[in-house]
This record gives sequence, C-alpha cells and structure tokens, in this order.
Amino acid sequence: MPGMKRWFSLLCVSVLVSPASAEPLCGYEATSIDRIVGDITRAGGRVVLDTADFIAAEEPRRLILWTFAKPKSGQFPAFICRQVVRTGDRIEVQLRAVCNGAKPECDALIASVLDQQQKATQHLRP
Repeated sequence: MPGMKRWFSLLCVSVLVSPASAEPLCGYEATSIDRIVGDITRAGGRVVLDTADFIAAEEPRRLILWTFAKPKSGQFPAFICRQVVRTGDRIEVQLRAVCNGAKPECDALIASVLDQQQKATQHLRP
C-alpha cells in the first residue's frame, strides 16, 4: 500500500530440549523426522529441500518452515520449527528446536539456522 510502512521484527527464541522430552514442538512430538514430514505433507504442506544432511518442509496454512537435520554418524537428529506470528502490529518469527546431540554441535546448528534466517529476512527490515 502506498505511504504505508511495514515494520518487521525478528524474534528468535531457541530452546534446546532433551531427547526424553515429550513436549510438542509446533504441534508435533519430536521423535521421528519421517513421521513429522509425513504428517506435514498429508496436511497440505510440502518438502522444499531434501539433501543427505537436511530436509526442509513448509506448512503454508500455519506459516511454519521446518528444518530437520538428518542423523549423521549417530550425532543427532534435530527438529527446528520457525513460525510466523502476528503480535499486534508486529510480525515475529519464533524459532523452537529439539536437538538430540552434543551441545557444541547443536549450538552450531542453531547458530547456522539463525544466520541463514537473518540473511534471508534482511531485506524486510527498515
């Protein structure tokens, strides 16, 4: 709309949850990448990337982008949910994650995701 400024803020909250946690992650129990991806596609979402290391899927209806780090050499599977949420006049991206690996590897993975997100949304900020 002409003359209207859009303000986008980026709020990223990282939560590392232990593998034994039964707490849902964006509505899914973080136990199986295949199960969550299957549920997402059955609900109208789609896989947008599938490599040897990662799967990315989107749920347009719920405004969620998922990133799954596939298990490599027993290091971890990781489940990352980024959801766009409107809070008043602000639009935020909330990040939640479950990483079933060693803290240094999980911290590096989350830092990489946050860096990619920052770069991808840079043009949206004033």
